[in-house]
Amino acid sequence: MTTSDLGVLLKFADAIANATGGLTAIFDSEGKLFQKGQGPEQPENLTTLRCFSEIITQKPVKNADAFKSPRGDNVWVLRIGEYYLVSLISYKKREKIHIKDVYLKALPLIAKVAGGEAILFDTNGIIFESVCPDGKGIRQRGTYSLFGHKAMQTSTPSFGPSILEEGAIAVRIPINEEFGLAFNNFISIKQKRSLVQSKTGYTRYTISNIVGESPAIRISKERALKVAVSDSTILIYGETGTGKELFAQAMHNASNRAGGPFIALNCSALPASLTESILFGYESGAFTGARREGQQGLFEQANKGTLFLDDISDMDLSVQSRFLRVLQEREVCRVGGKKHVPVDVRIIASSNRNLREMVDQKAFRLDLFYRLNVVDLQLPPLSDRLEDIPVLCRAFIAECKKRFHSPVRDISDEAILCLQNYNWPGNVRELYNVIERAMNLSVNEFISIEDLPASIARSSPDCYDPICVSAVMPKNNQLDERNKVLFALEQKGNSRRRAAESLGISTVTLWRKMKKLGIPV
Repeated sequence: MTTSDLGVLLKFADAIANATGGLTAIFDSEGKLFQKGQGPEQPENLTTLRCFSEIITQKPVKNADAFKSPRGDNVWVLRIGEYYLVSLISYKKREKIHIKDVYLKALPLIAKVAGGEAILFDTNGIIFESVCPDGKGIRQRGTYSLFGHKAMQTSTPSFGPSILEEGAIAVRIPINEEFGLAFNNFISIKQKRSLVQSKTGYTRYTISNIVGESPAIRISKERALKVAVSDSTILIYGETGTGKELFAQAMHNASNRAGGPFIALNCSALPASLTESILFGYESGAFTGARREGQQGLFEQANKGTLFLDDISDMDLSVQSRFLRVLQEREVCRVGGKKHVPVDVRIIASSNRNLREMVDQKAFRLDLFYRLNVVDLQLPPLSDRLEDIPVLCRAFIAECKKRFHSPVRDISDEAILCLQNYNWPGNVRELYNVIERAMNLSVNEFISIEDLPASIARSSPDCYDPICVSAVMPKNNQLDERNKVLFALEQKGNSRRRAAESLGISTVTLWRKMKKLGIPV
């Protein structure tokens, strides 16, 4: 259970305490009182809770188990991960209160303190009550909750991402055999993200903005979502134009830091002398031309958020040593200063060069490489995801139409085939530029081959070849060639680029062979 998960749990405890009129507390697995909820804190109540801590360490406890305290009080308990939520019912209510009524009454307060939606669902996962802080429910009564159903089937509480908003947390708890509770913080995350975007304009992208459903890009998106929820440093590898900053923003927005700042720096755009002062900041009089009041560095500006360092392979060696110390100590000292300022920053770095090879060439520090390469994310070049070109083109056409007037509303199949026969050294960024250029030049509703740059139009003289249009099953005399292609793909981990190199052909030629031989692309 993460810190943010625990914070939601503490808010939940307060809501239950208010609904029962009693005292709610959270114990850890060793029976230690971790946190008290709201409610009367008379000495006898606290004594009862301490007695109960001995019970939960001596016997297995099921959700919604009811116990009698030494005074005869009703005590309810929910086991959530490694914690126990214990609710002591008020003496005045203990004879007439029912557990289902408690949760129905507490639902609006749970939604309010969690900052999102709170729902109750039955044993089949069917929602019978839903409420948000404004009193309205997102999902109607009778709606099926897949995750609620799973929680009831497994009798296990779960913490995980919310389906309503990236970066939000959802909690699903089976209360007893009759019903369960779920709540999330999607509204507060959405509001924080909106506030940050209005101030910075940086974090515009989420995973849903990354266009493409090819196996290569789908694997990258799934891996990005998995690593986004942690605080580990991420190193993104990818050729120029593959969308490294887009992925960095998407992972920030899917993380627990989504409400914090996202600061980006292109390390190749600045000389070493400026990079140091920009990253770490400087004090008054640190150098000629320094501001009188000094300046915060990007580490301080990104506190509680994410710092994205693009092209970190171009960072000067003299700066790398100071940067490494900040990663190790989690504190920064401004240029010309003596005070060390603690910073809580997640680092996402990117490179279009192989840092391992740069380490061997003494062009990059080995210790810094190990600090950065905690989790690596490899982005595929466009030549490895040619099947995404049609959907990318149409997404770019829709985006460009918002920026300037153009009659273009689609792209012809012949133009798509020519684009798929080009090698794309500039990747997705180059494709976007090609589409924008075509929309400026075209006077028709469809982008045609004539609207494409000559270098691309000439790259595929036989783009009308029917084997480019549809895959066919291999004939008997093609079996040897098909097996060669399949073997090369298997040996190179299904990377079309590396398989093409081993066969001595271009990536585009390999893609056409795969279509011709009936090999899934």
